[in-house]
Amino acid sequence: MNPVPVFMYHHVSPHKGDMVTVAPDVFEAQMRFLAEAGYKTLRADEIVDYAATPAPHSSPFGGERMIRGAIAITFDDGYLDNYIYAFPVLKKYNIKATIFLVTDWVERSSEFRVQSSELKIKKIPDHNRCKELIDEGKTHEAIMNWDMVKEMQESGFVDFYSHTMTHRKCAELSDAELMRELQDS
Repeated sequence: MNPVPVFMYHHVSPHKGDMVTVAPDVFEAQMRFLAEAGYKTLRADEIVDYAATPAPHSSPFGGERMIRGAIAITFDDGYLDNYIYAFPVLKKYNIKATIFLVTDWVERSSEFRVQSSELKIKKIPDHNRCKELIDEGKTHEAIMNWDMVKEMQESGFVDFYSHTMTHRKCAELSDAELMRELQDS
């Protein structure tokens, strides 16, 4: 197997003080460094293909199957700040990323139409407030919607995969509940 380092994020927002948030200026500095240093970012499908392909034995004539500087950028859950703060930086530095969505959250967020102009003036919640908003049924204030997902997907910079249907703890589910979480997402 060929290893690929993964930079995994949840939030990119101005809120400081929790373990799952990186400030926008820090995120941009990280992405700028990766771009300037020549790292190649891989989407999830590219990682699977790359990792599954056996590397040939090395020889003095070359032949090692290795993408020098191959890395992956991922985000969990589909938070709104990924669209507002991370997406423009990914485009700016030509960096690919993968977002793992909690599909029920995106579905509930999509029930509300949020205009881009509203996003710029709106205060983005911190991680704990995001969890509260989701519990309160105000998912659209914390999670991106399907229109945002579509825009990001069509850009070619971001691809999307499932991060379960409802974000329940998989280890605590029955086999049937786990299958529903995975299949329905």
